[in-house]
Amino acid sequence: MKDRELERIGADQVALKPVKNADISVGAGVIFLAGVTFASVLGGVGLTLAKARRKSPDAFGKREEEATRLALKALGWGTLYAVSGVGLLVYGVKSALGVKNVG
Repeated sequence: MKDRELERIGADQVALKPVKNADISVGAGVIFLAGVTFASVLGGVGLTLAKARRKSPDAFGKREEEATRLALKALGWGTLYAVSGVGLLVYGVKSALGVKNVG
């Protein structure tokens, strides 16, 4: 309730209205979400590579093998599709709902 104030509409109705001077700016929120997204992607890729390396350590010793290159390429494209797909989904929902301001 820190960033909202109560406003009396009628005798028994109360509405929330945004406070003009919010503590956190939109830029700080964007930076925070970008950092969380980057950490999630990095962690996911790292865990996937560690699991694959534990299952077949020889495949990572010989980087020239086609299967390893294909798997890393697929992992990279999959990560790109997942991140951009979620971004487009969020943007689409935001647009469909007509949200102008996140904060």
